Amino acid sequence: MLIEKPLTTNSREAPELVRLAEKQGCVLMVGHVFEYNP
Repeated sequence: MLIEKPLTTNSREAPELVRLAEKQGCVLMVGHVFEYNP
């Protein structure tokens, strides 16, 4: 599952999203525009 930034609207939702992805056997990734951005 590819999710654009921000991952969630608040920090409390992020662990729940990770848990749901693990439960479904999904790879959870956040889209980044830059490979390296100093």
